[in-house]
Amino acid sequence: MASWLAPLIAILSTAICLFLWFRDVRRIMMEQKSTVESAKAQLVTFREKAQKSRDDSNAAAVLARSESIYRQAVEHYNRTLRRPWIYPPAALMGFRTIREGGEQS
Repeated sequence: MASWLAPLIAILSTAICLFLWFRDVRRIMMEQKSTVESAKAQLVTFREKAQKSRDDSNAAAVLARSESIYRQAVEHYNRTLRRPWIYPPAALMGFRTIREGGEQS
């Protein structure tokens, strides 16, 4: 009877560890993706405002800051994705690197 108990405990503990690992990676990557999406929405808004007021130097400065924020968010997302303990489960869950234009590769 005890011959099946050890493998059962090993299987259950492995499954729990994998579940917790994948859950934590999903939480981290969703936070990063949310930051990128927010920065992208902000960038789109400020691009529209800058096009409406082409002569406003203040709008151009805000647009430049928004572009910088978006680039930094994408770099941080991609850096997080490349971490060795994050990449395997993230790739299996469908997270991909984001290029500067916003598309995933």
